[in-house]
Amino acid sequence: MRVKEVLHDCITWGHAQLLAFASALSPSEREKPGTALAWNGKDHLAHMTYWIASAAERTRKARLGETVAEIDDIDHENERIYHLYRDRSWDEIMTELEAGFQATTAIVDALSEAELTDTAAAPWAGDRPLSVRLVGNTVLHPISHLMVYYKGRPEAVEFARRYEQEAMPMLEKIGDSGLWRGTLIYDAACFWALAGEKVRALELLVKGLELAPNLKAYAKQDGDLDSLRGEPAYQAIYQD
Repeated sequence: MRVKEVLHDCITWGHAQLLAFASALSPSEREKPGTALAWNGKDHLAHMTYWIASAAERTRKARLGETVAEIDDIDHENERIYHLYRDRSWDEIMTELEAGFQATTAIVDALSEAELTDTAAAPWAGDRPLSVRLVGNTVLHPISHLMVYYKGRPEAVEFARRYEQEAMPMLEKIGDSGLWRGTLIYDAACFWALAGEKVRALELLVKGLELAPNLKAYAKQDGDLDSLRGEPAYQAIYQD
């Protein structure tokens, strides 16, 4: 199977998870006021909507040789996005979400297999294959937000399960390196930790860091893993 076909499957899966999240939110959860430091369900969805559409548009512009502005301060940018969407209606955000996924599908269709997989064929994409960047914005980033929103709730367990059992087998086909697989396993560990399932989280964390040792230092400060810090199995990872 070509990477483009796998990428379409991954994007379809990510789209379905966001629609499931949106449909499960009660009217009060949709309209409950949020703040810049404590987002409500609509704020999370708006944030994901923006980045899905932005990734597609930045890719389209870069491929055509147009100037794409650098993002120097991601925290400042996210705050700007929050205020940009804060007063938009639920229906407006859902319409933009659909448009963002349509734009992503269109840009994937326009890209060649080489552009999606070979950094030399798409030097404007940076040091990671475009396929990896696109699944980051349509699958990994959205799921991380759903896990934060549902932290400690039964829904978190369900989304962590879906990621590990449904998404990971597809995502693994995007790249063939141990480092990529290790990154995906590491993300699964983070999701299970947020879901409160420490045993499964630690099993995956050990395995993920074996394959992606570059993440070992980052894991020390990753807030998703805070619930694991006091566990002997976590502490053993950093024993010399």
